[in-house]
Amino acid sequence: MKVAINKCYGGFNLSKKGYEELIKLGWEVTEENENNRPINRDAQICKSDSFDSGYYFIEDNIDPDFRKHVDLIQVIEKLGNEASGGDSKIIIINVDDDCKEFTIHNYDGLETVHEKHRQWG
Repeated sequence: MKVAINKCYGGFNLSKKGYEELIKLGWEVTEENENNRPINRDAQICKSDSFDSGYYFIEDNIDPDFRKHVDLIQVIEKLGNEASGGDSKIIIINVDDDCKEFTIHNYDGLETVHEKHRQWG
């Protein structure tokens, strides 16, 4: 299975172009309220002037289901290096299909995928 991870210090962040591609694929976008919180917590993406890309993910972006989401993988494969936002270098790694559960380990933004007794990335 394909999994998206960040391979540099800084953190996982898509570029503006990456977010716009997800929006084209039907990902819901919301605005921020006066307290800089998403108005619609059910949306996946929030539009914000506080981020270089102009957007951020509302849900936990280290969630394994999110990182292997078919739309996310499609956007990263389509855009290549252009999918990575500031301070990130997003790549797609292949994790064995027999891996039932994994976590994404983050060390100052640099990520690896871990299964019990095995590690990728």
